[in-house]
Amino acid sequence: ASLIAVLHGSRERVTSCSTRDSSFALVANWDGKNVGRIDLRTGEVSFIPGFTRPAGVAIAPSGAYALVANGSADNIGRINLQIEAPVTFIEDKGFDFPLDVVISPRGDFALVANAGKNNIARLDLHNGDVSYIEDAGFKNPEGVAIASGFALVANFTGGKLGRIDFPSGAVSFPYHGFNGARDVAIAPDASF
Repeated sequence: ASLIAVLHGSRERVTSCSTRDSSFALVANWDGKNVGRIDLRTGEVSFIPGFTRPAGVAIAPSGAYALVANGSADNIGRINLQIEAPVTFIEDKGFDFPLDVVISPRGDFALVANAGKNNIARLDLHNGDVSYIEDAGFKNPEGVAIASGFALVANFTGGKLGRIDFPSGAVSFPYHGFNGARDVAIAPDASF
């Protein structure tokens, strides 16, 4: 099965992800103010309400839950994928227009592209603590991707992709020449 997203207008954001077994996909439906769930086996589409401007979505490696960057609400939504339950929200005064979220391969932390404050939030998924990588040179970060040992950050302004190395947290900007970068993805084996 394939998933095709069609954009209408320059303000729309469509971000999607699917489970490892490709049984379903989640779509951050910005203008619909919900998250779409597509059953990739049957084509059935349903919607999870409760969001204001969902911009990015990530499914945990366990498949138990998904995190959603809830843009203009300045929070992160958590969708329980194992039981039908209301969406819960992770609130932190430091979230400011989060536009993307990614969960580490081990499921122990998430990174949030916090566009309103030009930083990256690190959310500890075991205890809920939030810390920030600030004053590192990010400019309107809109997308983030993670691999084993590092993450890449798409900066909408400035023409450079940021790189965060783990566990040191060192930030560099080794990739240049981009104009309005909105998102980034890393191949599963970190090669091309």
